[in-house]
Amino acid sequence: MVEGRPPVAPRIIDRRPTIVILAHKLFGLDDNTTISIVARQHWAEQGCRILVHRGVGVPPPSDLAILHVPLTRVPQRYADLPLQHGRTLNGAVLDVSKRRISTDLLNEDDPYDGPVMVKTDLNHAGIAERLARRKARGWRARLMWAIERPDLRQERRQRL
Repeated sequence: MVEGRPPVAPRIIDRRPTIVILAHKLFGLDDNTTISIVARQHWAEQGCRILVHRGVGVPPPSDLAILHVPLTRVPQRYADLPLQHGRTLNGAVLDVSKRRISTDLLNEDDPYDGPVMVKTDLNHAGIAERLARRKARGWRARLMWAIERPDLRQERRQRL
């Protein structure tokens, strides 16, 4: 104890199992996603501490890390985050594009004339990628958003 100073209380150490969810900085973790619901209704109720880490900074220490980036292809900076944790879920799932995960693809020359389901190569129709570009800062991001949205130019012309 230092003279003239009050004694310092010992730090309380939280010994609960800790799960850190590694989330994209632009998206975070929506309360309605499956991982959020499972975290609240199962892990938290079992006494686990749930932390959400947004972005590519150094994540907090944990017993388990879950990589949760809603993009079709996980950027390398986010793919490197789980390397700092011993146990990781989704750490190797870095590309969920349809061409990467599906073998049931047809080409123009395939001898099939039955019904087909047409899907985009991007996960969830590329909505997360479009939102990420919209939220990104700078004139380049806004330009890419405008180029990818030809209907936007048409809407503006109609308003004039």
